[in-house]
Amino acid sequence: GFTPLHIAVVYGHWEIVKLLLDEGADVEAQTKNGYQPLHLAAQYGHKIIIEILLQRGAPPDALTSVSKLR
Repeated sequence: GFTPLHIAVVYGHWEIVKLLLDEGADVEAQTKNGYQPLHLAAQYGHKIIIEILLQRGAPPDALTSVSKLR
């Protein structure tokens, strides 16, 4: 399922994203399909959140369980 961090990312609430990360939210938390917050930020085009997540250590090369290697 989605964590509060995933939900804040989807809705573009960068202030909440920062607060959750400050309070210990896992920047690499995964949904059941393996989506991390960074995947969702990219999918929804939230550039500020992408920057925040990368600054906080989100792996830019993380794969999802639905990713296909070519």
